[in-house]
Amino acid sequence: MASRGLKQLIYGVLYLVVFGGLAFSIYFFNFRVGGTCVDLQQNQHETGVDCGGECVSCEIKNLVPIKVGSVSIFNSGSVVNTLTQVWNLNSSYGARRFNYTLSLYDESGNLLKSFEKVSLVYPAEFKYVLDTGLDFGGVIPTRATFRVKEVFWEPIATLARPRVSYRGIKVETQASKIAVSGLVVNENPFALRSVAVQAIIFASSTHPDLFSKTAINDLIPGEERPFTVFIPITASVAPIAPDEVSLALEPAR
Repeated sequence: MASRGLKQLIYGVLYLVVFGGLAFSIYFFNFRVGGTCVDLQQNQHETGVDCGGECVSCEIKNLVPIKVGSVSIFNSGSVVNTLTQVWNLNSSYGARRFNYTLSLYDESGNLLKSFEKVSLVYPAEFKYVLDTGLDFGGVIPTRATFRVKEVFWEPIATLARPRVSYRGIKVETQASKIAVSGLVVNENPFALRSVAVQAIIFASSTHPDLFSKTAINDLIPGEERPFTVFIPITASVAPIAPDEVSLALEPAR
């Protein structure tokens, strides 16, 4: 009898453990408060409202979102290039990577095509994002939108802008293109994975008229490398002077 009673006690304890765990699971996943970083409350060990603790750090949460300005479109036959103004107003954080969606529309407002793209922006940087060679098969888009999606922030200590410069700029206006050439200089004691060279022509006003880009890969410390950016044109233009060309360098480690 004693053995039978002991077995009943053991079975009873096991049933309590199983049913107790089941009840706790139902409560935990369905009825408990918290466990979210968007409830507008400071809970679950957060150091601020919906930040810190288990959530994103309050410093990153309070960063100013990447600002997007106007999007310019340049058509060259069936190929389309776009140029977008982007600002990072945060001086202590940059984004080694941010994802964005570029969407283009026809004159009736119909969506022609969307592209998923990636770029970067350094702390306190204003830049132009150039997307070139977008093929629409002869359809000409008249409007574009640029929407920033995921942003992967990094502090300036790990994302300081590398030092690069250019010199010896020459501009040659040809029949179907403008050639902008010069030298890019890696002024850092480390190699650069790539340097994007953007050439933007402001021939008539402060609004960009023509633009294109190229990339230089694997620059060793102190290296000077020649580059040429070819900007396609669809009609004859007056010769472009070097001071009408704005060059921007985007280095990446």
